[in-house]
Amino acid sequence: MAEEKEKTFKINWYVVALILILVFAFAVRFYFFSLYKNQPVWWDESEHLVMAKHIAFGTPLTGWNATREIIVPLIFAFFFKIFHSEVAVRFSQLLFSMGIVFMTYLVGKEIFNKKIGLIAAFLMSVFYLNLFFTLRLGLEIIGPFFGLLTVYYFSKGYIKKEKQKIFIPLMAVFGVLAFMTNAKEGLLLISLFLFLLFTDKFKFLKNKHLWLAILIGLIVLAPYMLYYYHTVGHPLPRLMTQTASVQARLSEGGWNWNNFFSFPKFFTVYLQWPFFIIFLIGLFFILISLSLGFDLMLKEQAKKNSKYLFLILWAALPLITFSYFLGQSPGAYMEPRFMLEIFPAVFLITSNGFLKIYDWLKSYGKITALIVIILILFTGTFYQLRFGNITIKSKATSYLQVKEAALWMKENSQGDDWMISASVPQTTYYSERSVQGVGMSMNETEFNKIIQKLKPKFMTISAFEPHPKWYYEWPQKHTNSVKVVQAYTTQQNGQQKPLLVIYEFLNFP
Repeated sequence: MAEEKEKTFKINWYVVALILILVFAFAVRFYFFSLYKNQPVWWDESEHLVMAKHIAFGTPLTGWNATREIIVPLIFAFFFKIFHSEVAVRFSQLLFSMGIVFMTYLVGKEIFNKKIGLIAAFLMSVFYLNLFFTLRLGLEIIGPFFGLLTVYYFSKGYIKKEKQKIFIPLMAVFGVLAFMTNAKEGLLLISLFLFLLFTDKFKFLKNKHLWLAILIGLIVLAPYMLYYYHTVGHPLPRLMTQTASVQARLSEGGWNWNNFFSFPKFFTVYLQWPFFIIFLIGLFFILISLSLGFDLMLKEQAKKNSKYLFLILWAALPLITFSYFLGQSPGAYMEPRFMLEIFPAVFLITSNGFLKIYDWLKSYGKITALIVIILILFTGTFYQLRFGNITIKSKATSYLQVKEAALWMKENSQGDDWMISASVPQTTYYSERSVQGVGMSMNETEFNKIIQKLKPKFMTISAFEPHPKWYYEWPQKHTNSVKVVQAYTTQQNGQQKPLLVIYEFLNFP
């Protein structure tokens, strides 16, 4: 009886470790959330929020970017409608970020084992870029969450053949949802297709559950495509805009190898040195394993290496794709967020590196090996959280004056008043007023016709967006038409310099 009782109360240390990781991940995220939950939004964020606010409350449409994926604004609109609060929308990002940590564990457990899943989840819990974009309102957190669900159900349903009637269709639903949330997730779907092609040749075409999943995916995707065909004239707007962008880059000519290697070189920043070294160790052993079994890769005996192949495809395809686009354009610049989708795979590779080190060190004693692993994890965590804190803090007040100006104009205007600002989506979002932009191609004659038509209440000039030269001079040339009513300045070299000035219209020339 005593022996049975002992078995009944046996502790599952894997579950305990997972709970501790999730509690830690939440604590870190909530700490930053509590400090920066009211930070001003950027242009991209405000485009999503303008759409969400209009869907929820019918606020003005100016700043609505018709080519942006609609799923994120719909999710934000739900939280706006229920809670009437931007803070609630931001908290939803925290929940999706927690979902990424948990799904990283589940994917790691399915592809490898619980140890790999736990280590990868911990690495994701402290990853500085994930922490940074948890506090930013956009695609960067929600898209990868749906992507991880896609991989999870692919592994359960197709690889392990578990509940195929349920899991394979779920893979398709979440895969399409990931794509509709963030078009970059389409590269993950291509990775899955290439994996099937390499490992099963064309045998996967005989899988009836896969064909059903494709049909379900197309049904889910159809309304999305019809919506965009109706609104912008193209069923896949990101494909349209990216094709135009690539064509514009090709017209520039030349090739920039420095640009091409921007993302690989940035990995020391992404991972910081302690985790980067372990990642290289894990990658080395995975590549060795793949190369030794390459001649068997298309045979059944190579199935044991298929999980490594999938990780490489998952991580390499976005890396190569975006590096190629950067190389095409000498004037382009690298944005770290473009690689967010690959880091579950990167952390699974890194986790393999940790286990290789542990296996090597345990010959000196398991306790010694465990202490070394914990020290490396602690050091890497310190670097990640320190860099995350610096990055988050450095961007926390950017565009603050744009937010303050828009809120001031809201307080000093009527609901049907128009504003003129180069920061169209931010000003629309915060002021809840219609906003006319000032494009670099606009000339003074066009501007005068616009103000005659709209009779705006305020106009702004700021250092946050480019303005035509004549626009800076316009208030001085029309002192009888506008007056300064509010200004926001900054201290530079002991002098106050204007960042943003609000002018009120007195009459319309």
